[in-house]
Amino acid sequence: MRQTNDGLPEVAATARSLGVRVPTDIAPDEAGDVHPGPQGMSVSPDLVSLPLHRIPKRLAYLRLGAIGPDADVVWSFGDGWFMAGPFASRLALVPDKPSHGFVGPDATTRLSEYEAALAATQTGWRRDEK
Repeated sequence: MRQTNDGLPEVAATARSLGVRVPTDIAPDEAGDVHPGPQGMSVSPDLVSLPLHRIPKRLAYLRLGAIGPDADVVWSFGDGWFMAGPFASRLALVPDKPSHGFVGPDATTRLSEYEAALAATQTGWRRDEK
C-alpha cells in the first residue's frame, strides 16, 4: 500500500491503499448496504504470499520476481493467525485460500460505515518488510 507523509497507510478507494473499490472489491446492495462474506479489502498472511505486483521491487531479495512500485510499503496488522474471525471493530477476516483473504464487514452495514471502519484501522498497521 502507499504510505502517507505521516508514515501511515494511505486511506483511499484504490487497489494500492487502505480501502476498497466499488463494485470491484465490494458491491453494495440496492439499499447501499454491504454484507459479510468473501468480499472487501484483499489481504495476505505475509509478504511472500502477496502477488508479485504488490511487492515493491526493492524487496526482490525477499521474493524473487517482485515487480511492485518501490513507493509502496508492505504492511501487517495484528499478530494472530490468518483465519476467519474478528479483525478489528466492525470488521472480519474472511480467508478464501491460504495465501489470500478479505477484510470485510462483520455484519450488514452501510458502505460508508464499512469504509470508515477500514480507515479507523490506519494507525494499527505496521511496516513489515522482513
